[in-house]
Amino acid sequence: RLDAALTFTPCSDPETFTALGDGEHRLEVSAVDAAGNMDPTPAVYTWTVDSAAPDTTIVSGPPARTNATSATFDFSSEAGAAFECSLDGAAFTACADPETFTGLDERTHTLQVRARDASGNVDPTPATYTWTVDLTPPAVPVVVSPAPNSVVDTLTPVISGTAEPGSTVTVIIDGTEVGTATTDASGNWSYTPTTPLTPGEHEVQVRATDEAGNFSPTSSTPSPFTIVDDTVAPETNITSGPFGTTPERTATFEFSSNEPGVTYECSLDGAAYTPCTSPVTFTDLADGEHTLQVRARDAAGNVDATPATWTWTVAEGGDVAFLGDGIGCSATGGDASWLLMGLGTFLTLSRRRRRS
Repeated sequence: RLDAALTFTPCSDPETFTALGDGEHRLEVSAVDAAGNMDPTPAVYTWTVDSAAPDTTIVSGPPARTNATSATFDFSSEAGAAFECSLDGAAFTACADPETFTGLDERTHTLQVRARDASGNVDPTPATYTWTVDLTPPAVPVVVSPAPNSVVDTLTPVISGTAEPGSTVTVIIDGTEVGTATTDASGNWSYTPTTPLTPGEHEVQVRATDEAGNFSPTSSTPSPFTIVDDTVAPETNITSGPFGTTPERTATFEFSSNEPGVTYECSLDGAAYTPCTSPVTFTDLADGEHTLQVRARDAAGNVDATPATWTWTVAEGGDVAFLGDGIGCSATGGDASWLLMGLGTFLTLSRRRRRS
């Protein structure tokens, strides 16, 4: 009688049962003699049919990128299962839980693990784990800002540069590690000191640590910069330019500042400020009044908030001319009023320079 059958049925020795389902089974066998007497205490045999393959999980392993040449893994599956491993496409062999692989070379590795249960069923879809052994140190980071030998006017300057994407940059100021910055996918990084620096000269050095834990050398040549406690804007003066009214359509100006090492920006007739140098020349000027504004920018980045201003007029020439060093005048064409006007202009010529 097999499992839940209600009655005993004749069977032979040996007897085969087929199409058994997964689970526990029970067979009872009772002998019957020639007189028809049946054994009142049948022999009993139980067993379990298990045709389901186990599932395999890799519980832990090395980081995705590491400089370690050994790797330890933990696996899991159903109770009583054994494991078989294949590293980098090799044949599956028995392995333990945990299992450690040593002597790994520098490249990407793949481990496959499959469980085998007590019934001999094998996981047809092994668990897979991929990681990279990286033994190559990153390149030394580059400091872009502050530029070498530059001057800044803040006690917490932004220090930035480039390094291997995904790496961590350690910032060293004046020989002391002050913090770290993580590079983005393009390799850019920046760091702002949390403790203000003191005015004066400073040196920045950097090194990088990649995702695998490899260190670059520390930059051997420090990047120097100077902090100045300068929040005062420079003054700007226009020292020469065209006087009053002139027929000249070209105008040249010279300017200066009360601070050394400044740069200048010019705006002609309300246009946007653009960098300029002294002297600067403007050509093809139209008839009419023109205004030049010049502002200085010092090494600390302070900009003159009250630009120097110079105004003059371009008028069609020919009726009035100044002779020699400006002594005397002559008139050609027109009436005497032009002569008087020219003389009056000469006598009242002044360089107009004002601060706004």
